[in-house]
Amino acid sequence: MVDRLWRLALHVVRWGLVAMLVGGLIADLERLDGKGWLVRTLTFPLCIAVAPLLSRWSERRIAYYTAADTCIVAPFFLDIGGNMLGLYESVELFATSCMRPTGRCWPPPSR
Repeated sequence: MVDRLWRLALHVVRWGLVAMLVGGLIADLERLDGKGWLVRTLTFPLCIAVAPLLSRWSERRIAYYTAADTCIVAPFFLDIGGNMLGLYESVELFATSCMRPTGRCWPPPSR
């Protein structure tokens, strides 16, 4: 049952990402100008295809972990979703949630 839920989540995130990327190319939204949308549309699907391809082409036939793959794909989905909805421009906390005064996310600045 849990594996089915992870598989469903993976399909929703994976196909949602592809739909948003293609939709961003077709819709020509003003908020996507200067975001490198064509580059993202070409590279993000390649990035999310790495885990399943490695699993399939491995000589040892490593197991395909749906939960891990979902966690790999989710940041791409959130990035594209944030851009599509204009959250980076309209919600300050969304754009600066991990940024520190040093401009780095990790490690946190020492006190």
